[in-house]
Amino acid sequence: MKEETGRFRLAWHGKWPVLSLKGRLLLAAALTIVVAGALTALSTRALMTGIVTRTLDTRLDSQIRALQSALTPQGRIDPRRLHLLPHFQNAPLQWGWRVEGPLGVEEGGARLGVEQPEPDQHPAWGQIYSSRMVRDGWHMHSRHLRMFLPAHGQMVVVTVAAPEELITEPMAAALRPAMTAIGVTIAALLVAAYAQLLYSLRPVLDLRRAVAAVRDGQAAQVDGQWPKELTPLADELNGLIRQNATGLENARHHVANLAHGLKTPLATLTLRLARQGADAETQALVADMARRIDHHLNRARSGAQMVGGRASADVAGLAGRLVRAMQHLHEARDLAFAVELGGVQRLAVDQADLDEMLGNLLDNACRHAQGRVALVASVEGPMLALAVEDDGPGIPADAVEQALAHGKRLDESGQGYGFGLGIARELAEFYGGSLHLGRSAKLGGLSATLRLPRRD
Repeated sequence: MKEETGRFRLAWHGKWPVLSLKGRLLLAAALTIVVAGALTALSTRALMTGIVTRTLDTRLDSQIRALQSALTPQGRIDPRRLHLLPHFQNAPLQWGWRVEGPLGVEEGGARLGVEQPEPDQHPAWGQIYSSRMVRDGWHMHSRHLRMFLPAHGQMVVVTVAAPEELITEPMAAALRPAMTAIGVTIAALLVAAYAQLLYSLRPVLDLRRAVAAVRDGQAAQVDGQWPKELTPLADELNGLIRQNATGLENARHHVANLAHGLKTPLATLTLRLARQGADAETQALVADMARRIDHHLNRARSGAQMVGGRASADVAGLAGRLVRAMQHLHEARDLAFAVELGGVQRLAVDQADLDEMLGNLLDNACRHAQGRVALVASVEGPMLALAVEDDGPGIPADAVEQALAHGKRLDESGQGYGFGLGIARELAEFYGGSLHLGRSAKLGGLSATLRLPRRD
C-alpha cells in the first residue's frame, strides 16, 4: 500500500512505512544538520560560560591573594595591609569576603552564605577552587583558599564571592544572538540541503521520464547523458528493452507461423465438408474457426509492427462504429442505445483488441436485452472504466466465475451469457486491466465493466 504525504511517498511494508529515496536523503540530511547545530549550540554555550567564569574568577583570585598577603602569623587580617577591590567595599553590590581562622571569623562586604561544594570536589591545600554559596535564596559564585599557618599549624580558609548574575546575565546577553545565528544557519543549511537534493536527484527523474517515453512509444531506448552512477542502469535498461523487443517480435512471428500452419488444413477441411454435404452447423463451426484464426493472424501482424511502441485505440470512433453495427445486426429487436463516453479519447490498447473486447460485450448485451443497452465510460485514475449494461435477466452471482472462464458457456444453445467473455478478460488483463461482471444499478440487467489503461 502506498500513501503520498506532501511530495514524499510512503510505501507500507508490514506495520512500518518505507520512505521514498528523496524522503530518506532529506531526513538524513535534516537529522545531521539539526544534531550538528545542537552540538554547536551546546559547545558554544560551554565555551562562553568558561570565558565569562574565568574572567570573574581572575578578579576574585586577585582579592584572595590580597587577603592572603594581609594575614598576620596568628591568622588575623591586618587592616593596614588590606587592599580591597572597589566592589568589595560596597555591600549592596553583593560582593563579599570572609576569613575563617583559629581566632575567629572576619568578613567584609556582603554577608556570605553557606558553601555548596561539588560532590567530587577535593581541593588540595593552597589551591584555589570554586563553589556555589546560597544565602536566603541568593546564589553567589565563590572562590576559596585553604591554607595552614606555619606558626600555629592551624587552618585558615579565605573566601571571596560575587553574585552569580555576573555570569548568567552576560551569558544570556551573549547567547541570544549566538543561538539566533545558529538557528538561521540551520535553516539555511536545510534549504541548501533540499536544493542540493533536488539537483542531485534530477538525473533519476530524467531517467524515469526517459523510461516512460519508451513505454509510451515516443522513444526506442533510454537516451541521454547520465552520471556515471546511472550509466550502468541506463545501459541495462536499454539491453532489457532490446531483449524484450526481440522476444516479442519472435513471439509474434511464431504466432503468425502457427496461424498460417493452421489455415491450410482448415481450408482443406472446409472444402471436404462442402463436398461431402456436411450439415450447416458443422460448416458454420469450421467457418467460425477460420474467422478466429484470421483475426489472430491479423493481430500477430499488427503486433509485430508495434514492437517498440505503445498501442493506441480511439474509444469514441470505435464505440460509434460498434453501436451502429449492433443496431444493424439486431435491427429486428428495435433496441435503444445510450452512449456516454465523456472526454476520454484514446486508450493504451490495440485497436483490434479493443474491437474484440467491446464488440463481444455489446453483442452479448444486445442478445439478452429487453429493449435498452448502455455504454458508459468513467475515468478511474490512470484507467478508463467502460461499462456495457442491459435490461436483461443478468447473471446469478454464483455463475460469474463460470461465465468468465475461457471456453465456458452458461447456455449451450447460444443464448446464455459467456460467449467471448473469457477472451475479453484475457485481453484486458494482458494490458493490465480487468473485466468485472455485476448487476446494473440503472437497467437491472448485466453490467460488464472493462477497465483499461488510458493513453496520455
